[in-house]
Amino acid sequence: MVGGAIFFRSLAAVAAKAAANSGATLESSILNPWYGGLLALLFLQALCWTAALRRIPLTVAYPFMSLVFALNLAAARWIFAERVAPAHVWGVVLVIAGVSLVGREGGPA
Repeated sequence: MVGGAIFFRSLAAVAAKAAANSGATLESSILNPWYGGLLALLFLQALCWTAALRRIPLTVAYPFMSLVFALNLAAARWIFAERVAPAHVWGVVLVIAGVSLVGREGGPA
């Protein structure tokens, strides 16, 4: 279930970027399929996350959500052809490492 939450949250970020790139105005956003997809993906992410939290503690599940940063960085590069500098990669690595350390059982409170 955590994997589903990660997957749907990353896809939601891609849909949000595509919606932003579509140049939709506030009025036309209601009919923009990217916005509808974004809402649907966030709903699916919430369902997966809730199901995951029923089975495992938040301190175990939450560090896995930091993988969303890595997937979003990859999407920025390969889907939207954005420039990804080494600092971006190191930043994601440090965030994932930090969240993992804090989320370890017996780690800092």
